[in-house]
Amino acid sequence: MVMLKRLKDWFKNHKTLVAFVVTGLFVLVQVPFILNHETLNSEATAWELSKEINPGNIYDKNSAEPYPFLFEVILAPFSQNNFPVITMSIIALVFVAIAVFLFVRFAPMGFLVKLIFLLSSAFFYFNPTIARGYCLIPLSICLICLAYEKRHKKPLLYGLSLAFLAQTDFLMYGLLVVLFVGFIIEEIRSKNNAKKTFKTLLLFLFPTLISIALTIPIIIGAFLNNLILNGGLFKNSEVALSLFPSFQLAFFGVNEVIVNILTIVLAIIIILGFLARNFKVTIYSIVSLGFWFFIFSVLYPNYSNLDQKSSLLVLILLAITWIFYKEKEVKNEIISKFFNLFEIVKFLKKHLKYPVVVPICILVFANIPNTFAEAFNDLNGELNNVKDVSKFINNLEGKTLIIEGDTIPYNDLFTPSVRANIENKNVSFYNALLKSYDDYGYHLSYNEASMKVFDDVAEKVDSSEITEFFENSKKEYDHIYYLTGVYIRSCDEKLYIEDYLMDYPIIRDFNNKEYLRSQLRTVLVYKIK
Repeated sequence: MVMLKRLKDWFKNHKTLVAFVVTGLFVLVQVPFILNHETLNSEATAWELSKEINPGNIYDKNSAEPYPFLFEVILAPFSQNNFPVITMSIIALVFVAIAVFLFVRFAPMGFLVKLIFLLSSAFFYFNPTIARGYCLIPLSICLICLAYEKRHKKPLLYGLSLAFLAQTDFLMYGLLVVLFVGFIIEEIRSKNNAKKTFKTLLLFLFPTLISIALTIPIIIGAFLNNLILNGGLFKNSEVALSLFPSFQLAFFGVNEVIVNILTIVLAIIIILGFLARNFKVTIYSIVSLGFWFFIFSVLYPNYSNLDQKSSLLVLILLAITWIFYKEKEVKNEIISKFFNLFEIVKFLKKHLKYPVVVPICILVFANIPNTFAEAFNDLNGELNNVKDVSKFINNLEGKTLIIEGDTIPYNDLFTPSVRANIENKNVSFYNALLKSYDDYGYHLSYNEASMKVFDDVAEKVDSSEITEFFENSKKEYDHIYYLTGVYIRSCDEKLYIEDYLMDYPIIRDFNNKEYLRSQLRTVLVYKIK
């Protein structure tokens, strides 16, 4: 016990050193994942868009990526100067590493609680390795929580931290809005004179409102294009019933009755604990977490992969827990007295010092195994075939033409994830449907309008024109490949022209995987020359 106390005292007296060591270890652990990570479509879309953005076209480009554009702006100096795509993951790791240092150094929770959060999807793998705008969220959360305690003394700093959060992801807008409104109510109810209140609110509102205003065109465009967070609007009234199982799979890796019951029980304990101790934090938690569920149950019902999105739930829990520690002595007497009638709250308050933090830690801890499973799945190269595809293309010598005969926007044969990794400048892409070498805008866009373009064109395809194009291309290129998916959209004619192409072999590698196959769907690859 004496040794344990000394160790605990040493940690308290060397917080900065401990934070540096933990951050260094965190970075070292993340390096193998980054080096082996295969770029996802969503990551590569941001990278490829950042190559072309400028102040004049940033909203137009983001019509294909309905997210705040800060991350793309950060990427632009690197992507526009021909840095490799791995730079994106390095940038993400830097942002998350800074957040790790601030969290370990300044968060008021005990080290065990911090360790649980560090190993969860909030910090581990999903945000530093999968390089999307989400990587900015851990840092923005830490900055908000650091500024929270002195928010009324330093309103500009607090406003800037919320402005930063506004530029990360729309899923965090529940937390953003409730903290924004909460500050205004607190300041208006304060005993400050009118002049001081006005000055404080002005300093707070200025950066936050500007940041939110910058995202409004993107939000409006997303709604108008039926694209909010890549999904549809109010398509399925019963989707809320299927959300909870999907959440269980993403958060815990399983969907068992016992897990569902445990989650509901823990959620009830958390809410009751908040109500008994701090009504304001209760509102913060209900609104911020409820907004996340609202997005996926109503606005975005068809999303099938919640893994990285669930990391945002953990970050919301982190923010609420941190704020709770700062607010734990501030109680609403009416609420406290009312809920003291419940024996369960009396029991929790008597036997647990922090009855809210314990169930939150249980929830976050349950998220760790699935986070590690996804991370090692990526480490073993089992996510997709991007590296095989890009390596094959990069090693080709001579002038090469790749013809795409069947293109589905954003789920096509040569997705942004493949093109972001292609360094061979002698490769050209030709779209047989559009009869164009310049179809990349459609590859980065997944709205209904783009899909309709392909449907309309596919109905007018003349197979004899494609055959003639093959023959003419042989004279100009050293290598020619033709790719088509087994599923052809609305075109009745088989675009891969069996009679012509059956004389050419399907290209395979030593693992019997089809070369140039970037997605988990059947792709026929013919070598014409």
